[in-house]
Amino acid sequence: YAVARCPRSTEDTFPCECQTNGGIDSLNCVLIKDAETLERIFRRSFNTHFTLFMLMKSRMKFIPSKYLKPRAVERIVITDSELNILFDKAPDASNIIEDILMTNVSFQGVFPWHQFKTLHKLYMVSLTLVDLPVLGTAFKRSVSKNVKLVMLSSTNTKEVDDEIFSEYRQLKDIRIGHGQLKILKRNYFPRPANIELFYFNGNQIRTLPYDLFEDMPKLRSVNLSGNKISTISEAVFSPVKKRLSVLFLEKNPIDCGCSFKWILSLPEKIVMYGNCVSPEDLEAKRIRDLTKKDFEYCN
Repeated sequence: YAVARCPRSTEDTFPCECQTNGGIDSLNCVLIKDAETLERIFRRSFNTHFTLFMLMKSRMKFIPSKYLKPRAVERIVITDSELNILFDKAPDASNIIEDILMTNVSFQGVFPWHQFKTLHKLYMVSLTLVDLPVLGTAFKRSVSKNVKLVMLSSTNTKEVDDEIFSEYRQLKDIRIGHGQLKILKRNYFPRPANIELFYFNGNQIRTLPYDLFEDMPKLRSVNLSGNKISTISEAVFSPVKKRLSVLFLEKNPIDCGCSFKWILSLPEKIVMYGNCVSPEDLEAKRIRDLTKKDFEYCN
């Protein structure tokens, strides 16, 4: 049968609203209190495809999963909501869900990674203000190895398991920001890794392992701002300095003493952000403005 755009009658989707923007039909639902309401809407709009499903300011048990494939849902966005669990059951393996984005969402119990197992086409996972203190085996067992973007922000993440992304060879963009991570390890990521954007800003990281960026031939942007990094070994950036284009180091207590002289060897094309905190005569000087003269006193 022919797939209709948004239903002509708003009654078919009430209390949700169907909108068409840029050729994409979205079903926007606000203040939903039970799964039955969603089921009724999905049944009424039987000949409509909703590329985007948005759930906002709602408190309910779960999203009924059996309608996601028939309605051709590709993207799920949930904001300012409380759910017992994400779905009543894992979606059918033939689903075409590519993106899941959540902001300020809470669940009863741990985050339901196990319900991601059948999301074989998943491209992006983005969580903001979602409690996720540990990123561990549940993620690795359940999230598609084809995922390309993983973004966690203000998720209270304190711990990341070894080899957490080691099998994610398609991963291009990794962002774990505004958390409480103290440690970064090379073994979190595959060898070689296809990562292009590496953002771990706003954590509690103090040191960077010398091999952190080894076997990352496509890396072009690194954001480590807002951490507690004072010294950085030349070995850290040596493997990527020819390809790197942007380096964010703001709001770190960077020591621009003699051990930091190597920073001058980075190509001028790299745009660097950040300021020296010490020694005293270089305090507040921008890293990008450092010259040989600033290290004249070094042996």
